[in-house]
Amino acid sequence: MDRWGIYELLKSNKQVDIKEIERIPAEEVKEGLIEYLLMRNNSLCGKGREYARK
Repeated sequence: MDRWGIYELLKSNKQVDIKEIERIPAEEVKEGLIEYLLMRNNSLCGKGREYARK
């Protein structure tokens, strides 16, 4: 799993396999979390479409 796998996992709100996440490099987990939070914050502010175009 990479940063986009983490992003999709958070986005889908599915059950998490902690052992799998523990095997992922911390930098990938951090980047996936940042992408998820950016999209969530932008969509809460109504900016989801602008962010997606950048």
